[in-house]
Amino acid sequence: MNSKSIASVCFVLIAALVASSASAYPYAEPESGGFWLGRVNLSPTLAIGVFYDSNPDEVNESQRRIMEETLVEEDGKDRYESSTGFYVKPGVLLQIPGNRWSLSGGVHYTYEDDDSDYSRSPKDWDEYVRLQGKTEGQLEWELGQSWQQLSYQQFDDFSQDDREALTFYGRLGLPVSDKTDVSLGASYRTLDYEDELLYDSDYMGVTLAFDHHLTDKTDFILALSYGINSADYDDIPEDEQQRMIGSETESHQAAIQVGLGSRASEKLTYRALVGLALFDPDYYEDETGEPGVERDPVDDDTEYNVSYDLSLSWRATDRLSVNLAGRTAYESAEDIRNNALLAYMLSCSANYRMFTRLRLSAGVSYRLEDYLRKVEVGSDDGVAYAGTDDERRGVKREDDQVSVFGDVTYGINRYASVFVNGLYSATSSTIDDFDYDRYRISAGVALQY
Repeated sequence: MNSKSIASVCFVLIAALVASSASAYPYAEPESGGFWLGRVNLSPTLAIGVFYDSNPDEVNESQRRIMEETLVEEDGKDRYESSTGFYVKPGVLLQIPGNRWSLSGGVHYTYEDDDSDYSRSPKDWDEYVRLQGKTEGQLEWELGQSWQQLSYQQFDDFSQDDREALTFYGRLGLPVSDKTDVSLGASYRTLDYEDELLYDSDYMGVTLAFDHHLTDKTDFILALSYGINSADYDDIPEDEQQRMIGSETESHQAAIQVGLGSRASEKLTYRALVGLALFDPDYYEDETGEPGVERDPVDDDTEYNVSYDLSLSWRATDRLSVNLAGRTAYESAEDIRNNALLAYMLSCSANYRMFTRLRLSAGVSYRLEDYLRKVEVGSDDGVAYAGTDDERRGVKREDDQVSVFGDVTYGINRYASVFVNGLYSATSSTIDDFDYDRYRISAGVALQY
């Protein structure tokens, strides 16, 4: 078990210890489901399904072409253009309802297998825990942690290695007057790739927000945020050291947003903020030089952009509900060395209960990735995933990503349901080699006690 996994386990154990030392709980009714072990409720889950995948290798056009021209010729057989297979996803949900606080969490494991040669064949883990409460002095508090690990079957040089993301966050909220609340939040996220050609990053951020009650149902909100994003380039292979660009870059970002939010409505809650964000990056000159020689960072001009944070939950009828979410964020570019991007995101989903046991859901999301610097590293440099062909070097990269999903679920009884779902995603880039599309359809049965 690595250090990040140990940290996750320790955090869960600490949270459970805090929960066990608090005041007595009300016990849920037996029909709420799960197994009760004293104050702890555990609800086992299991999903089993079959699927069709149009792009099992999860590759863009440049990677696809290289695979077809090299690996397939060496193997003497055609590459799978699509695949069919099955997956098994067991899990456990945790609930500890309290008097002035509560603990919730879950853990899931995914095993998948298909009939293709080079697919990811995941054996993935994800876990989360959330502890929240409110003191007699009206101080609201929340602690949370999540961990996700995506594992890749290593067939060849075209397979990526494991990806691991670990997040911690916390929030404090306190009324400072009859009409004004203040909250302080902090978060830390680390992203680690085992693959030396992909670039790890860490993010630390704080947010300070003021809510002033304009009416019984509407708040005026002022939010200030600051974050530091660092990317680690320590693990550059020896054959790439002539392109050494330094050990680490660090970028700073800040934003101020104002807007409105709802506090009390039976059917509609929303939060709509807009403002200005700045991003102050540094980077290392990507030039051929002496192997292993580290260069001083070069400051980029500070970037200024519109920033927004949107959320809406609308229960239109007893059968229909609609959710909307959107935000902007600066992020490290995971697949291109020494770069960063500004992401604009917006998503909308709807759930409709047609009959007592039949539920329909669908949604669409859009993401625009605007890269700060031009792509200078090409795949001809021996880094298949780091750039593009020489003829497209120096091009400003922008990716438009659209995803559409749908799901139909029929409840057989309290413990079991059957489902059919589908997902389509497409990326259109100013650099053709990063164009990408994929759709996946699955069907199966889900169990929960």
